[in-house]
Amino acid sequence: MELTLVSSIFLFNNSLNYFVYSLNIHSFVNSRVCFIYKLNNHSMKNLNHLFLLLFILFFVACSQTPQRQAEKAAVSFSKAMYSLNLDEAKKYCTPDASKILSFIASNVKEEDLNILKDAKDLEVSVIESTMDPGDSTATVNLKISNYIQLNMMSGKSSIEKEKEEKVDLVKVNNKWLVDLHK
Repeated sequence: MELTLVSSIFLFNNSLNYFVYSLNIHSFVNSRVCFIYKLNNHSMKNLNHLFLLLFILFFVACSQTPQRQAEKAAVSFSKAMYSLNLDEAKKYCTPDASKILSFIASNVKEEDLNILKDAKDLEVSVIESTMDPGDSTATVNLKISNYIQLNMMSGKSSIEKEKEEKVDLVKVNNKWLVDLHK
């Protein structure tokens, strides 16, 4: 999140001061908020209200709900997993789940990577998500399109069109991690 005060313009007209504040908020959605605020000599109290309003807008724009954080972790994990970027996927897993990914990585063949190169772009989107009342576990249902289906038994992997997948997460040290043992 980047907060930049772009400009302050002082105009003098009939003993009034005009301030132009432009606030750029860079987040998932870039937005530009402009405030034009007119002050006279007796309205310093209003200036304090303006700064309070700016602080509240900044805080709301910066904050993410725990549910949104869990969804983001599930999507990032799935994108890395189905792109066979298993080292990246491990960053979003519990230690036990990371061991499973190491096993999968040891069975990925050159043929699998070649199949993946010829595939369309992987798409992962959230269908729905739920959290337990204590905010320590979450389940995110995803729609995954154009993904590689590894088949370690027959050795014939393929690109599949679409599937729904349930991803279970646990919150550890204020970070959402995928738990493959549920």
